[in-house]
Amino acid sequence: MGVARQSLEQLQAHLNIAKNFFEVGLIPRNDVLQSEVQVANGEQSLIRAENSVELARSKFNTVLRRDINTPVQLEDILTDRPMTGLWSRASRRHWKTVRRSGIRY
Repeated sequence: MGVARQSLEQLQAHLNIAKNFFEVGLIPRNDVLQSEVQVANGEQSLIRAENSVELARSKFNTVLRRDINTPVQLEDILTDRPMTGLWSRASRRHWKTVRRSGIRY
C-alpha cells in the first residue's frame, strides 16, 4: 500500500505542475486532463491495494477460525543473511556434475 500511496502523491504533484504550466501557457489543456486521468487511476490503484490487504486479513482470520474483523498485526521476521560461500558451493557442484556427465566445454 505504501508504494501505491507514494505513487499517488507523485501523480498529484505532477498534476499541480501541469496546472501551473497550463496557467502560464506552456502546455495545452489536454496535458492537464491526462494528468487528472493519471491521478484518478492512481486513486483507484490505492483503493485496490487497500481492499486487497483487507481481503487478505479476512482470509487469514478465516483460516485461523477467528472473527474476520479481528485485528492482524504483521511482523517482518525476514533476516538478511549473507550468502557467503553459496556461489562457490554451487559452482563446485556444477563442475562435479559436468565431469560425471562427460560434457566438455
